[in-house]
Amino acid sequence: MLMTWSERLKAEGKREGLELGKQKGLRLGEKKGRKLGEQKGLKLGKQEGARSLQQVLLRLLNQRFGPLPESVHRQVEAISSLPRLTRLAEQVLTVGSIRELRLR
Repeated sequence: MLMTWSERLKAEGKREGLELGKQKGLRLGEKKGRKLGEQKGLKLGKQEGARSLQQVLLRLLNQRFGPLPESVHRQVEAISSLPRLTRLAEQVLTVGSIRELRLR
């Protein structure tokens, strides 16, 4: 079937529009995917950092006060705040007892 000049222009415009829409959609999808990936990576990094600080704090406590009760392990492992874990690790050097840290 032969197409008229206006039908060809319309079909060509439709193809171009679809291609532009596809490209724009891909760019938008990549951008959103990158942002989600960065957010997930940051979250995982913070979680890993908290786990590492928890382990350091437990080792410091063990060195300073001897074997730790399981309750202290659970209390430390329940703390996910990086600033709080850092403060607690610093305070281990100056407190007289685990109770003074107020882990709860």
